[in-house]
Amino acid sequence: MTGVITIGAGAPPGQLHRMLADLVERDRAAAVMAVRRAGIDLQAEAVRQVHATTPYPPVDTAALVRSFRHTATPDGCVVENTAPQAVWMEYGTRPHMPPLAPMVAWATRKARGGNVRSIMALARGAQMSIARKGTAPRHFWQRALVSAPGFMETRIRDALQRAVGP
Repeated sequence: MTGVITIGAGAPPGQLHRMLADLVERDRAAAVMAVRRAGIDLQAEAVRQVHATTPYPPVDTAALVRSFRHTATPDGCVVENTAPQAVWMEYGTRPHMPPLAPMVAWATRKARGGNVRSIMALARGAQMSIARKGTAPRHFWQRALVSAPGFMETRIRDALQRAVGP
């Protein structure tokens, strides 16, 4: 399922793997906690990436941002976005004819008190644009995952320092 990232005290690649294995050997509970904290960091980064999307962020009703979830597992955590539109926002869509009713609701929010004629024109214009071009991918998860090894390394180094002591 797209939109779900699982982080665990398993086998990340290279140096990060060796650091995590060392921490698991010293203190498994600390390793799991470090991975869970890295998951919280990843969730925050994904939200930041949604807001940083250009040319404009996909935050019309903020449903996409509110749908990020962080769930602890025995070995780490799962970070996911449960919004139905998350997959299409991440990867974009092919050209298709969206239904008019959601487009009118969107245009009403955007027009801020515009008349019915201008709202309908905006809705139909957006509908036709999607029918011709589809929607562009936003790649907020992809951009957030680029930072994931850094989050994990920082959290694992901190936990190793605490486990080893001063």
